[in-house]
Amino acid sequence: MTNRAAESLVPGSFATTPESYPDHAISDIVRIWAQRIAHQAAFVTTGGSTSWSEYDRSADAICAALRATPGGPRSRVALLLPDTAAVHAALCGCYRAGRVAAAVGVRSGVREIAHVMRRTAASTLVTAPEIRGRTWQALVRELDAEGVVCSVVPAPYGFGLWSAHFLPALLGLDAPGLSSRLASRGVTKEYTPEYVVAVDRLRLGPGGKTDRGVARDTAMRMLGLR
Repeated sequence: MTNRAAESLVPGSFATTPESYPDHAISDIVRIWAQRIAHQAAFVTTGGSTSWSEYDRSADAICAALRATPGGPRSRVALLLPDTAAVHAALCGCYRAGRVAAAVGVRSGVREIAHVMRRTAASTLVTAPEIRGRTWQALVRELDAEGVVCSVVPAPYGFGLWSAHFLPALLGLDAPGLSSRLASRGVTKEYTPEYVVAVDRLRLGPGGKTDRGVARDTAMRMLGLR
């Protein structure tokens, strides 16, 4: 979007002049409002509100995480999120990363989630820490049992990016616990994905499979946790 085109847009004008918007991506509009009305509410729920700047930052965080996962432009990303600001930020994040979102109903069971991911060839799942009483750690284990291998981007954002075989679960640690252990050894969260990718390649191996125990022991040594 050009600066001139952006300057022609006025907050709230979509309701009165929607014809001004058809050539503008929602992601661009979010960015503009984050600059002009950063602290005004973009979403309001009974639990609180999300500002335009928070919306924009969350979309950028999702975008950055997705770019670190396997898959090129137009590859599919499965979204399993409640209908809150998070799902809208994830959609914008997918757009900014050049990925295609494949929505999964938040009430879907494991087999339905696995079916959608297989049919769309989604290799990445964006989800919440817990949905309908199931943690994302448990969900990944259940998907693995269904033969679905995926990278996971947990929301809310900032929990880190974990491997296709879910490194924290593999090591018997939750995400904050792993980050804390790594930080105590001078490894910052920003560099965690590099370690995860290295471990993931080892786990997959030339034949596509490696013993889980061997992968765990090697990962622990690589990360300096043994």
